[in-house]
Amino acid sequence: MSSISALPTFEKLNDSNYSMWKHNMQAHLMVKSLWGITSGDETMPSTADPTAVIAWKEKAGQAAGSIYLMLESQVQVMVTQHLSDLVVMWKKLKDLNEQVNPTTRFNAYAEFFNIYKKDDESLTSLVSRVERAL
Repeated sequence: MSSISALPTFEKLNDSNYSMWKHNMQAHLMVKSLWGITSGDETMPSTADPTAVIAWKEKAGQAAGSIYLMLESQVQVMVTQHLSDLVVMWKKLKDLNEQVNPTTRFNAYAEFFNIYKKDDESLTSLVSRVERAL
């Protein structure tokens, strides 16, 4: 029986849930002993042992398939060409969803730290605005 007999129960990756999805997906791959291949820590063995290479490729295929099936269709389109290179596919998903841009961060911090209580505003309303900004 295959090591990916059932899909995980957490939500598929969409345009707004990457931060939670990546941890769930990593944990799922760890449970299935597929995380080492996905992270790039476990590389393909030398071609001297064809059985080991076949086993490694099988595990890589299982990991890639597991990840791909846990993507919404609009995300699948973005990584389909990397389906045969698991490490590149995982990195592409990260690059698409973790935008590390100093300007964006600065603007977010500036907006957050410029929140003040208005004279006619209740504390409940202020807290609500702060939570939305976070």
